[in-house]
Amino acid sequence: MKTIKIHERVIGIFDEKKNRFVKTVSSSRHLFRKFQAYGIDAEFFVKELLPHDTTIYILETDTGKKFKSQAKQWNDKNLFYHFNDEVENKAQIFFPRAEMEEIKDPKLTDVEKTRLLLSL
Repeated sequence: MKTIKIHERVIGIFDEKKNRFVKTVSSSRHLFRKFQAYGIDAEFFVKELLPHDTTIYILETDTGKKFKSQAKQWNDKNLFYHFNDEVENKAQIFFPRAEMEEIKDPKLTDVEKTRLLLSL
C-alpha cells in the first residue's frame, strides 16, 4: 500500500496487491456540485488505475457513506475537467456519485471505516 500525493496533497491510498484505490473525501468540500461527482487526478487515473480496472472506493467522512466503482466505469462515463494553471489540482477525471455502488454497513468511526476498506 502506498499513499498517493499529487502536488504535495494526499489524494488517496493505492493498494496494488489488492488492486484498489481508497479516496477519503468530505462531500461538502470535494463533491463537484455541478455534476454531483468526485474526481481523481487524470494522469494518475490513466497510468495506474485504468490499465488494471482498479476498484475505486470513495469514503465520505462527513456523511459516513461509502461508494465503490471500477476504473473502467469511470472511463466509460467520465467527465473530464481541467482546472486553470493556478490551481494545484489540474486535469481530473470525474465520475457521478449516482453511478457508484453505495456500500452499506453498520455505523463505524472514520478510522474503523478506513481500516475496513483497506482490509477488503
